[in-house]
Amino acid sequence: MKAKNQKINIYARLEKILTLAGLILIAVGCIANLYGAFTNIRFIHDPIDFIYYFRYVILLGGGFAAGYLFAKKKSTQYSQLFMGVSYAVLAMTLCWVFDLARVSLENLIGYLSFPWGKMVFMGIPLLSVIASLIIAYFSQYKRSSRSDLSTFAKVGIILSFTVYQTYTLATGIYFLVAGTATYDPNTPVWLMVGGYLLTPLAIAIISYLLLNHINKQLDRLFYAAFIGAFYSILTFVLWEFRTDASYEATNVFSSIVTALTVFLTAILLWRARKAIK
Repeated sequence: MKAKNQKINIYARLEKILTLAGLILIAVGCIANLYGAFTNIRFIHDPIDFIYYFRYVILLGGGFAAGYLFAKKKSTQYSQLFMGVSYAVLAMTLCWVFDLARVSLENLIGYLSFPWGKMVFMGIPLLSVIASLIIAYFSQYKRSSRSDLSTFAKVGIILSFTVYQTYTLATGIYFLVAGTATYDPNTPVWLMVGGYLLTPLAIAIISYLLLNHINKQLDRLFYAAFIGAFYSILTFVLWEFRTDASYEATNVFSSIVTALTVFLTAILLWRARKAIK
């Protein structure tokens, strides 16, 4: 009984840290997206454009609402918030996979004609939130007893994150080896290698290794994927603050974003590891 209570306390401490980090990420993501949409307001001409230009508000806000609202009523406030944050992450990772599926399908059958092609491309964030709502309803709300995050949601985050990040990393390495990747020839080799070591998948692997006090493999994989996704989502949303698209400014901004995301993720991982000791 004592060991069981200790395990529950470890999970509770860890999830409180991830919940706080997730709530901050959602807030930053929504603010960044609103800023980015405002700076690109001239490109919004019809209702479907709103889905694309407000995609992070839809994904993070809609995903959070799905998890939070469909949590069991007997859940604690923290567990409800954690489920909201987790489903926000799920909505984002599903969006990546759906977009990857769209690209793969277009490579096979060609591009859809207007307006269907535009509707599919810009409607993926909304589709991802709908999928998150369905998962939350059937795997959280309709479950008979347990009030924690469902196994289905955990597996969904692990698989969608891993599939997309593995594909992204593999294609990047392939184009680099094939000599078709676009990069600055003056970039030092160590810097390029370091870039691959700081991919979200690498962050997830490092997180998995450091969270060695989590004995259950599914939970350990889930928390590692969560932290890797946090790193990736934070990178995406911070790019919404870019205002100068010139080559020099982009390089400087990229360095700032990378340094900031690595620093914040390192703090999150440090706090997470400390919580489970």
